[in-house]
Amino acid sequence: MISFIICTIGRPELGACIASILSQKGNYEVVVVDQSAEGVTLPGDSRLLRVKCTKEGLSSARNKGFGCSRGEVVAFVDDDAVLCRGYVAAVSRLFTDPWTDAVAGRVLVKGTLRPYARTQKGHGRFLSKEDWTMVMGGNIAFRRRTIEETGPFDRSFGTGARWGCAEETDYFLRMCYSGKRVFYSPELAVFHPMEAAGHTDESLNAKLFEYGKGHGALFAKHLILYGQKKAIFQFLFGLAKPFIRILQYLLMLKIRLIKRHFWILSGKWRGFWGFIHSEREASGHA
Repeated sequence: MISFIICTIGRPELGACIASILSQKGNYEVVVVDQSAEGVTLPGDSRLLRVKCTKEGLSSARNKGFGCSRGEVVAFVDDDAVLCRGYVAAVSRLFTDPWTDAVAGRVLVKGTLRPYARTQKGHGRFLSKEDWTMVMGGNIAFRRRTIEETGPFDRSFGTGARWGCAEETDYFLRMCYSGKRVFYSPELAVFHPMEAAGHTDESLNAKLFEYGKGHGALFAKHLILYGQKKAIFQFLFGLAKPFIRILQYLLMLKIRLIKRHFWILSGKWRGFWGFIHSEREASGHA
């Protein structure tokens, strides 16, 4: 059986997401982890289970959902995503390969066939840790034993936590370190709205700042705790991209885009050094 885990907060209606799952053929359950104060409304269906989670952060919700699930395959899907037709059949087929520990699916922009991330192209293949940009937390499935052996998601990472994203990248890298095999499958697709949907400039900039903090902290964590020296170069490259964009938009006098990339740059810087400072404090070397 496949367990779909949908973590949600502040989204009382999950109609499109739930409908896209319940229209699938196969053996599955849907665990909705609800962190909303007002509660989420679900249709009456025996395959649906609503679980309340009072701990903050996406990773806490994912851990809670996994603990309440029963499937031998566990799939995490964003609450505003819509599954492609044949998703359940594709997941079942992909996990017939005993060497596959997890499958990273593709995220497409809602209403198009355009990949949400430019890195999510090409044919299906097993990933190395250098392919971390191809793994998106809004569409990824694991064998149950993979999560049991790798351990829970880091609760300090993810939306609503101290470091506002990158929990899936952290988890993917941890799997790679322990020899787990992650397959990228472009046929396993979900459709997701663009990041800016429903946001003002101010709220989008705040969200991108939190995302930046998450990525900055991720590089610091894997540099310090896992001895990954490449992480410092990934951090510097991550700073270079928004910095170049700022210069580009400065010449074009596009103030809104200058601000947007400034907040991304600032978030990455704050996250990297913030994580290092917190580790020094924890070890008594502040």
